[in-house]
Amino acid sequence: MKFLITGFTGFVSSHFLHLLNTVEPGAEVLGIDKNIPAFDMATYPNLKITFRDIDLLEKQMVQAALVEFQPEFVLHLASVSSVAQSCRAGFASFV
Repeated sequence: MKFLITGFTGFVSSHFLHLLNTVEPGAEVLGIDKNIPAFDMATYPNLKITFRDIDLLEKQMVQAALVEFQPEFVLHLASVSSVAQSCRAGFASFV
């Protein structure tokens, strides 16, 4: 199985990887985020994990990753927890 995880460097992602490592050995994971992971991906030896430094606002890079990886499932964890910062980022992409 192939999983694409956005917001890969957040705390929820590591919990999902722990679950996958146990119940879905051999799964392939592509993690994308604009931050570098602070956790050791080798902690999940039963998974094939790849990380790409991609900002979701970079449409062409996201499309290229989707075409190349062809995930079966997408776990969308990317977010901005500050409402003000989220609005600024969202409005900037429409201007």
